[in-house]
Amino acid sequence: MIFGQRMREILGLYLAGFISGMALILYPAGGSLYQDPNFHGLSSSQFGSIFINQTMVAMVASLLSANIAQRIGAKWTYLLGQILICIAMSLLTITHFLLETSWIYPLMLLSTATMGAGFGIVLSLSNVYAYDLFKGREDAAVTAVQIIMGLGLVVGAPMLGVFIELEMWWGAPIFILLSLGGMMLWLFFLPLKLSIELDDASEAQKGHLNMRLVLYALLVFLYGASEATFSTWSTTFLELEQGYSTSQAAFGLSIFWLTIAIGRVLFAFSVHRINAGLFYLISPITIAVSFLFLPFTKTLFLSYAALILAGLGCSFFFPYSISRASAENLHQTTFASGILVASLQFGIGVSALVVGTLNDLDVISLPDLLSFSSVYAIGMTIIVVYLIRHRDDGVLPERR
Repeated sequence: MIFGQRMREILGLYLAGFISGMALILYPAGGSLYQDPNFHGLSSSQFGSIFINQTMVAMVASLLSANIAQRIGAKWTYLLGQILICIAMSLLTITHFLLETSWIYPLMLLSTATMGAGFGIVLSLSNVYAYDLFKGREDAAVTAVQIIMGLGLVVGAPMLGVFIELEMWWGAPIFILLSLGGMMLWLFFLPLKLSIELDDASEAQKGHLNMRLVLYALLVFLYGASEATFSTWSTTFLELEQGYSTSQAAFGLSIFWLTIAIGRVLFAFSVHRINAGLFYLISPITIAVSFLFLPFTKTLFLSYAALILAGLGCSFFFPYSISRASAENLHQTTFASGILVASLQFGIGVSALVVGTLNDLDVISLPDLLSFSSVYAIGMTIIVVYLIRHRDDGVLPERR
């Protein structure tokens, strides 16, 4: 064989993660299509509800992933997640043949729910496999998972656009379905055995909450709320509050996500040469400054600068939190990853609900909401300080 077994596992898992990211983006990227009366004809409220549905199911699936893995094994749990994504793509394709019927909205809800379940499981297990396959380089490996899935998000949106231009939008989910099916076939013939599964001690397979893991979960919840506030409301702020064009506002969001991707790449390549703990502390402070700075920007350049600062602050925070929590819970890495992925999803959902509701009720202006969102980052800073200063002896020494 050209590649050894370990390398085949790494390639299969990372490529499957890339395709999973492409699948996830098909729903938000197709917003105009799904709300077009000539196609799915969803109302704005119906379109928004499919993402609440997806987020809540993803949160539950993440929490259950460790229990499922305990019963059927990590490999079959991971493949189950990919099967659910394939089912989601099938349901999305079927909607094309039921346009102008009452089945469209229920099918879209079922499709996003299945997608949420599959992605919640896949993301949780992908983090665990990355951590397990790269001993001594865990931080970079887990960060790479987020990079690869992020690239899937980036590629998936224009790919759907190409199929829409060809007047066969349904070709996009079919392409992803076939691609993911091929990767599942690749992974089916590999052992994909986690080191924890080789441990004979059944106690090590169980998930137990401890105070530090609860703090990591709260930390990631606050991070998810922060990231979602920038990604969901920055374009609205730039366009409606600052008066910039739609394309300028959209470019600002692209800058935010591009900065996150670049920051994660830089961190993955330099993690062993920097004081990661110091950057872990600086990141939420940077996010807080961004929240306070963005509402007061007077030029487009300064608004973009605030979003770049926010992207850098958000870039490696989540994957590094995963690797830290996993290092402190070596006998329950699947459980720890599931808890943190669920917390991330919950934070994203809370941000959308809180900011959207308060803004709709005219209780507080959007600029003030952005400023007050710095509370998320301040909470993150306090928790990070505690986790670093009170870590157990021998637990995750800071790398330089």
